[in-house]
Amino acid sequence: MAMLFGGGGERRSQVIYANNYTVFSVRNPGKVVLTLTSLTGDADLYAAESPSEFASAESYDLSSYSCGSDVIAIPYDFKRPVSVAIHGHPFAEETTYRLEAQVLEVKEVDGFLETENREEEESLGPDHNSDRDSKGGTVEIFVTVLFKCLEILADILL
Repeated sequence: MAMLFGGGGERRSQVIYANNYTVFSVRNPGKVVLTLTSLTGDADLYAAESPSEFASAESYDLSSYSCGSDVIAIPYDFKRPVSVAIHGHPFAEETTYRLEAQVLEVKEVDGFLETENREEEESLGPDHNSDRDSKGGTVEIFVTVLFKCLEILADILL
């Protein structure tokens, strides 16, 4: 798992004051899930794909602004670096928050999960029961469900 915050981990706790921003960039490729938990006060989370703009409450592509936990998932296809901002809500003089980041190693392709890191699959060996390769794989299940839906539709229409 790649480090987002440098120096030490995937979790960071800090204090932010009312109407102030803490801004940073996410450069990691892949899907990145950020979870912001307000321990005291209220902080909100914003992200902007455009590297020329800082994310803010007025300019963002993704946002989460609730009391308690805020979560945003930066998709695979967002251009890097992604600007991320934490905003201290004006009604709380001081907010203590914890920010956690998770870099996901799989991506969704046409509704199915696909591993980005092929080395992990190869290390499992040829006897590993992969969804793509096994007889009872995901594609077979999808086709079965599709045909059942078509049968029901045909029964309704006829």
